[in-house]
Amino acid sequence: MMSDETGDVRLREVREDDLPVFFEHQRDPDANAMAAFPARDREAFLAHWTKILSDDTGMKMTVLFGGRVAGNVVSWEQSGVRKIGYWIGKEYWGRGIATRALSQFLRLETARPLHAHVAKRNVASIRVLQKCGFTITGDARVPADETGEEIEELLLTLGQVQEEAGAAGRRRGGGETMTVPGESPAEALAREVRIYVFRHAAETARVPQPPEISAALGRPLADVQEALKRLAAGKVLILAPNDGNIWAANPFCAVPSGFRVEAGGKTYWGICIWDALGIAAALGKDALISAPCGDCGEALRLEVRNRDLSFGEGVVHFAVAAHHWWDNIGFT
Repeated sequence: MMSDETGDVRLREVREDDLPVFFEHQRDPDANAMAAFPARDREAFLAHWTKILSDDTGMKMTVLFGGRVAGNVVSWEQSGVRKIGYWIGKEYWGRGIATRALSQFLRLETARPLHAHVAKRNVASIRVLQKCGFTITGDARVPADETGEEIEELLLTLGQVQEEAGAAGRRRGGGETMTVPGESPAEALAREVRIYVFRHAAETARVPQPPEISAALGRPLADVQEALKRLAAGKVLILAPNDGNIWAANPFCAVPSGFRVEAGGKTYWGICIWDALGIAAALGKDALISAPCGDCGEALRLEVRNRDLSFGEGVVHFAVAAHHWWDNIGFT
């Protein structure tokens, strides 16, 4: 039987005798309000879990705390996208159980990327996912629930850059922009710009520049430039020293360099061999990398297959220690 445990929190495969506990968990009004999801009656609940348990593509784990059923974590395939969800009983909130359970689950569920949809108001679950490595990659409005309320959701993703990432970074109707709880307007715009830049670079093999970003997002150019400065200060990307254009959205270089990456029928550029390998990892695709020898200039070739370096020659040498890379990133 598949299991994993750390401290008082343990996972095991879901059993039918867990379902009555799950049923009571999902009936709690506070939990329903936080998750923005109404409780199911017994018949609908059993039909839902019968479908989950019969799905061979999914992983279904019960969360145990001190030997008692505290909730569940599940993953499943939907329209070619791997998704994840969890539910922890209210009596177990505030003890770090969700974070520990999800962390354990992610060691068992190795498929990437993984996607989670969370109500924007569910700050606790957003934090749990972020602690486990998920990042916000999109937003959406889902159809009104039985209360007549339209629900705002965030999409969080764990894994490589991929095309399904939803509507993040795009302007919403009426000029409103989705924000994360606690974000300032400047932080929200920086996130919007960041998502657009990296998605565009991954999808087109071209790093967009400020005027293009401004037009795509419908934002004033001056605001976009300030957002880019904020991102550069956070070492998210590198700006050219004189004109404020993007030099690199790490690992994607905005101009041709000596580190060429062929992947998915497109040509990408890295500013160093580290970033060239990072491009292959970020895209999650097979890649051919060509780079010059740092000693003699001779052309070298590396090949990435199935997310592994299947062929390579030479030695990757870092002339500058990693903790000094950002002292002068242009030199590095």
